[in-house]
Amino acid sequence: MSVLSLVTSCSDPGDVTHSRRILSNAKFPVGSTVRYVCDKGYVLTGSTTITCYNRQAGIPKWSDRAPKCVPEKYEPCVNPGKPEHGHQEPERRAYQPGDALRFSCNSGYTLMGEHSIKCIPGHPSQWSNSPPICKGDE
Repeated sequence: MSVLSLVTSCSDPGDVTHSRRILSNAKFPVGSTVRYVCDKGYVLTGSTTITCYNRQAGIPKWSDRAPKCVPEKYEPCVNPGKPEHGHQEPERRAYQPGDALRFSCNSGYTLMGEHSIKCIPGHPSQWSNSPPICKGDE
């Protein structure tokens, strides 16, 4: 066996925490790809797909280093204020994405609009609707 045995594949790029891999070939030959998909609640930083390529000299190499999956950071929703002559439950300064805020009116007032609104995750996070108003019963 000659010392110049031809290496025609890349080494395993490894797993990325909080993700799964989609391999085009389990042996990683030149031209094969590894695609990383982050778990729910994580976002990918770096290249989604890396490819094994042949260099003129030396051992085949990955087109990029494996990415990272980092926790998604959504900003909280700011309290939209309670309706005049009304209440909100729970009453807080800020709400995490996914939190719901419920409204009710004092007796003698009718709630016009949504009884409950939700903090929708995003950059920035925002409320699903405007807060309701409490209208005096005529």
